[in-house]
Amino acid sequence: MSNERKWDLRFLDIAKAVSGWSKDPSTKTGAVIVDPWNRVVSMGFNGFPQRIEDDDRLHVREVKYEMIVHCEVNALIFAKGDIEGCTLYTWPFMSCSRCAAIMIQAGIRRHVAPDNPDPRWVKSFELSTQLFHEADVELVLL
Repeated sequence: MSNERKWDLRFLDIAKAVSGWSKDPSTKTGAVIVDPWNRVVSMGFNGFPQRIEDDDRLHVREVKYEMIVHCEVNALIFAKGDIEGCTLYTWPFMSCSRCAAIMIQAGIRRHVAPDNPDPRWVKSFELSTQLFHEADVELVLL
């Protein structure tokens, strides 16, 4: 196993652990942003914005999707600095198309995620793959 793959698996394990901090009852996601020297820059999980009560709205999908902050966006906000050239690790699947666009704009150069084609997100994942390809962001699905 290559050294790069070992690092990828380690950081995916961290993203998996971070996903467990989410209070979302149906889908818990985690993200880790790592610089080119394998140092963790930031982490994030999906959830409501700060000071917003985790209440019954978490169980109403139509409302939750309008309010929830995705793990990648939280990790970007928590980074408090430039993430140009960094790698994004996400769990349990790759970034949706909206987050892919934001990560590209922020300077992410590589994205690593489990190969998990969740049927609810297939169209979004297809668009994410296209966006990453066009922006020359390396996409690694393990």
